Parts: sequence; C-alpha cells; structure tokens
Amino acid sequence: MRATQRVVQVVPSTFEENLDKNLFLNGAAYALETAKHKAMEVSKRTWLASDLPHLVIGADTVVELEGSILEKPKDAANAESMLSRLSGQRHAVHTGVAMVLPHSTGARAQRRWMLFLHCLHGRYLQMQQRL
Repeated sequence: MRATQRVVQVVPSTFEENLDKNLFLNGAAYALETAKHKAMEVSKRTWLASDLPHLVIGADTVVELEGSILEKPKDAANAESMLSRLSGQRHAVHTGVAMVLPHSTGARAQRRWMLFLHCLHGRYLQMQQRL
C-alpha cells in the first residue's frame, strides 16, 4: 500500500453570516444552510487557485431558545446577556456540517455537497448572580 500525503489547511470563510432567520423553519435548518454557504465560499475561492481536487468542510453552530436562533455572541456583554436568557431554560444546540467535493476536474468541473446535522437538547443550569 502506498502512503499518500494529505495537506490540511484551515481556511476561514468570508461568508457574511446574515441569512434571514425568519426564512427558516428552525435553528437546525439555519445552521445547515449557513454551513453550506461557508463551505461553498471557501471551495469557490480556493478551488480556482488550485488544480488539485480537494474537500472543503464547513460548519456552523447555533443555539435555539423558544423559537429564537442565537449565534455567536458579539462581545462579553452580549455573551452575558445570552447566558442570562439561557439560565434554567431548555434549549437546543444545532451544528450543521457541509462537505463540498469536486465532482469532476477540468473545464467542466462542478461541485457537490453533503449535509449533516448534530443536535443536542439540554437545559442550561440556573445562573447565580455575581457578587
């Protein structure tokens, strides 16, 4: 068996995470679509710069609380506010994963994707007030 060298690079997506949350049935659908957009953006940008076939994996995680989709907090104050909202409440954490692979090479090259979803339901412990 011949050993092959695999090159792994972390390439952050430049996709603006600003999809209209009202267009999605739930946080899971939103996370999957955002992950797909992230992976497709990186795939398009890096594929044009390389003649090597490659796999791009994109992911997005959101928290769903009472029908609201919560994304990464923007700063410490936003994080504290989100944790306060979650305190003692049931919520779901959705992680969407998209894998984009080349379907063919050359002038007629295309991409195809596969989508996966992981969901965790839980209850955030009751927060105690700071002293």
